[in-house]
Amino acid sequence: MATSVWRAMAGNPVRFVLSRWPWRSLAYVVSSVAVIAIAWLAIMPLLLFPPLLLLVGIPIGALERHRLGFMEPLAVPDPHAPAPPSGWAWVRRRVTEAATWRELGYCACLLSVLALLDLAAMFVVFVCLLILALPLLVAVGANLHLAVGTWSAETVAQTSAVAGLVGVPATVVTLYGVSVLSGAQAAFAKWLLAPTGTEMNRQVEELARSRSRLVNAFEAERRRIERDLHDGTQQHLVLLTMKLGLAERHMADADGRAGELVREAHEQARLALTTLRDQIRGIHP
Repeated sequence: MATSVWRAMAGNPVRFVLSRWPWRSLAYVVSSVAVIAIAWLAIMPLLLFPPLLLLVGIPIGALERHRLGFMEPLAVPDPHAPAPPSGWAWVRRRVTEAATWRELGYCACLLSVLALLDLAAMFVVFVCLLILALPLLVAVGANLHLAVGTWSAETVAQTSAVAGLVGVPATVVTLYGVSVLSGAQAAFAKWLLAPTGTEMNRQVEELARSRSRLVNAFEAERRRIERDLHDGTQQHLVLLTMKLGLAERHMADADGRAGELVREAHEQARLALTTLRDQIRGIHP
């Protein structure tokens, strides 16, 4: 499958119309209209607090980056740097970021120029669907009268001819037009909402610092475990080995069976101490 709508459109026209790209493009335009309606409903109350309008592009930008999945094969990362959770510190960080102002500019375009283009595209799609549905409407009893000059279409056969000769070509052309619009809108959104080279480098540096902090934390924990084992368990085993050695000497002239058991316990304690020392040296994060 083509990796973008532009490559799909540059190929076989029939294959493009039968592919899923026209439907993905149509879904992108339809969802754009839905986002525009929701955005206007959310912005209207904020008109009472104009300073808050500076931040309205942030949630819309996040939603638009997610919606780019209709048209883009790869996810678009968030261009914003991590911000403190507290309110004013978060606002100060966001206001000073270039990504916030790019999102605000995209929001202004989405609610004005792009809104008109998407609504016009939806109207043309509706007209094409209406023409294609003419035979069905006549069949269910709708009173339709289409006239072009002296010719009129009133029966199912006549309206089917209109749908085939006019509706199908118009729908194909409309699908191409919607795909061009959605591809251009997605490219414009990615241009403004995707992180720049500087922002990507900053995120890479932040990931490197985060990895370094994680490795340092693992190393500190490893050293703590090693120290606890060395200062705690190992010391007890050393003391146990010494005690068993003394007991073995005192019981040398006593019952042979008891001395043999003590010697076996002494050997087992010595082996446990050796194994513990090997494990301490082999601990890694």
